[in-house]
Amino acid sequence: MFSGNPILKFSKAFKEELQKLSQKGYAIAKAKVSYIIYWWSEEHEKEVKIVMPELLLRRL
Repeated sequence: MFSGNPILKFSKAFKEELQKLSQKGYAIAKAKVSYIIYWWSEEHEKEVKIVMPELLLRRL
C-alpha cells in the first residue's frame, strides 16, 4: 500500500549530477530498490534503513 511517505533522499551532490544530466536531456525513467542497508545510528541510538536505488535514465 502506498503511504505517500518518501523512502529515498538523494544527496546534494547527486541532485546536482541529476540536474546536469537533465540539462543534457536525460530524465529518470524508472527506479527500483536494489539494496536496503541497515545502519546503526549511534547519534540517534536506533537502526536506520538506507535505500540503494537502481535508476534508469532515458533521453527525452
